Amino acid sequence: MRSIYRIILVLSTVTIFYSDIFGYDNTPPQKPTLVKTSAFITDIHSLDEVSEQLQIDVIFIFSWNDPRLEFNENKVKNPYKLYQGDFQYDEVFEGWKPQISIINEIGSPQIKARQIKIYPNGDVIYIEQRTLQLETPMQLKKFPFDKQVLKAYIIPFGYNSKEVQLKVEPNDKITVKDYVKEHPNINIAEWHLTNFNLANTEPTKYYYGKPEKISMIEFSISLKRKPTNIILKVLIPLTLLVLAMWAIFWMDTKALSDRLNIAFIGILSVIAYQFLIEGEMPDIDYLTFTDGFLLLSFSILFSTVLESLAVYWLIKLNRDKLAKKVDIFSRFAFPISYLVLITFLYFIYLH
Repeated sequence: MRSIYRIILVLSTVTIFYSDIFGYDNTPPQKPTLVKTSAFITDIHSLDEVSEQLQIDVIFIFSWNDPRLEFNENKVKNPYKLYQGDFQYDEVFEGWKPQISIINEIGSPQIKARQIKIYPNGDVIYIEQRTLQLETPMQLKKFPFDKQVLKAYIIPFGYNSKEVQLKVEPNDKITVKDYVKEHPNINIAEWHLTNFNLANTEPTKYYYGKPEKISMIEFSISLKRKPTNIILKVLIPLTLLVLAMWAIFWMDTKALSDRLNIAFIGILSVIAYQFLIEGEMPDIDYLTFTDGFLLLSFSILFSTVLESLAVYWLIKLNRDKLAKKVDIFSRFAFPISYLVLITFLYFIYLH
């Protein structure tokens, strides 16, 4: 009987020793466990409007308190315990850590570096750098004068809001705008990073099991397009093309063939510009400002064809003076109409 008690005592001692050395109950330390969260963009790799995807490098910082990890600083002889790299993160560190998931991330997480620091009072700081490939819808109505707010949705996978809550680190909110100003190198061609922000939300999930609230952080990335490329390559040349086509109003009223040739060259040029723009845009079910500008220019050029036909018809009726008056009237009516309609587009799309 005594031998049995001794065996039980030895097993209990070994179990306690093993638990202390190699691990413990791997569950959240409190209910709810507050995980303070902050994020900083280190680089923007690409923004693909056609597939509506954004690729960026981000540093995430998560911090929480776990009393089970408290230790005596004098015994360790260091101000904190450090675990870094995938091996130490996965195999050596056996404390609880939230499994962070980004809902709209495409493919497997690409984590470049990770580090965990544990302080004597049980405070834990987890830092990771990862490349995010995000699928996020864009609002392109104002293209190329558009501003995009692209979002990543961060959740603690497998926990509801009663178990784990992600909270935005308040001290990092103030430094975001300054960070953007001090790191202009994170911008990419055609885009300027104006701001990024973290905000707490608590949606109801329906992925599995019964519906319940989950803690979620919206990571909003604000980008402003640099319109210079489209202005110089499309809008200005197209405007000059339309202006050049109005030269037919000064041509001989009887030269129908020459007038139509010039007008159709302009129309074909507008169609070519339309194909150029479509190659850089996703399949959307609404017109952008640039689409409206192209459609307006096409309509104006098509109207010059109708005007030339009307003038030639008057010539056939031997009403040469009236035909000349129509040309003179068109010299003023077309530019004014074009300017008014462009202003109308501005107020519809950009104002």
